[in-house]
Amino acid sequence: EHSEVREMVLALGQRAAECQEVFSAQQLGNSLYGLQGMNRDWQRVRQVLAVLLRKAEECQQQLNPQETSNSIYGLQLLEANWPEVAELIAVIAEKSGDGEVQQRKKRPPRHSQ
Repeated sequence: EHSEVREMVLALGQRAAECQEVFSAQQLGNSLYGLQGMNRDWQRVRQVLAVLLRKAEECQQQLNPQETSNSIYGLQLLEANWPEVAELIAVIAEKSGDGEVQQRKKRPPRHSQ
């Protein structure tokens, strides 16, 4: 079923694995967004996830809200109990949450009247 899609997923996974460039936050968000609707039963999808996990860990930038939502959206139909998905979610949270948390802590509290 869908042999063309399987071949494309394999080719993209191989290209990403061979890529020596460190992904920007936008490249990471776009890559994960591209996984939306992938068949969670395909082993090749898990292989691509493993490559993207490595790319996510290497990424030196914080994810902005758009990049964060793209990343999560792409993972939404995959199995949350897969180690690759769970680790990606943790990396995304780390790369998207720190800046937001720091900004909230610096703001003075609002007083309601």
